[in-house]
Amino acid sequence: MKVNDFIAKAKEIEKMKTKYQLGKFMNSKTSDGTYLVDCSGLVKGILWGYPEKGKYGNNDIPDINANTMIKKCSQVTTDFKKLKPGWLVWMEGHIGIYVGDGVVIESSPKWKGCVQKSYPRGCAVANTKKLNERTWTQCGCFDKYIKY
Repeated sequence: MKVNDFIAKAKEIEKMKTKYQLGKFMNSKTSDGTYLVDCSGLVKGILWGYPEKGKYGNNDIPDINANTMIKKCSQVTTDFKKLKPGWLVWMEGHIGIYVGDGVVIESSPKWKGCVQKSYPRGCAVANTKKLNERTWTQCGCFDKYIKY
């Protein structure tokens, strides 16, 4: 998948009705149509083609968790001023997608309990959108699976 498509899909999903649920990747929804997804499920679900035409394990993307995802990244750094659109942001047990302009899209039980926007502290862009702020530990380029 190309990075611009990855980012566009993350932005599209952020606007959908979602709820954080561990172990889900938009492959199921509640009776009211709310998609269920956890943090790594957001990344994998996009790359697998969910929620529309998804297939588990599609596109040679393995079923891996947040901690394994950051290990599969290149250019991993703790310097968030180097963040680039489409990179993954990580903290122990949690992952998000940096979409640019000081915005991360993540699925988290924190704040709203769904796929939502947040601000990565230490980013080179100011938090002009007044988003909830999160301190991530590392960020990196997921170029094993995304074309940058």
